[in-house]
Amino acid sequence: MTYKEINDKLKELSGSVNEAREILEYPDEETEKIFGKIESIDSYGGEGQGETYYNIFFFPEHDVYLRIDGFYSSYEGVDYIEGWDSISQVKPKQKTITVYE
Repeated sequence: MTYKEINDKLKELSGSVNEAREILEYPDEETEKIFGKIESIDSYGGEGQGETYYNIFFFPEHDVYLRIDGFYSSYEGVDYIEGWDSISQVKPKQKTITVYE
């Protein structure tokens, strides 16, 4: 499956980006029959971490990485203000940083 096919299938299976994220984060047998194995690679955000919130999922059988971007607030929890445009395809990239301690 391509990124677009995965994204289209997520839209078909769920009514919202939040439901799609839950499907990917907690895949059941049926989900894995459709997409193959799904790995939760990275996540950031929530209480005490500011407004930035995201999850990254990897579909090894398709070599596709998805990033779901959201906005966190203590009153509302996570909101995906951009709707389905909150989901994008990403690729891993290594970076070297210098830290002075």
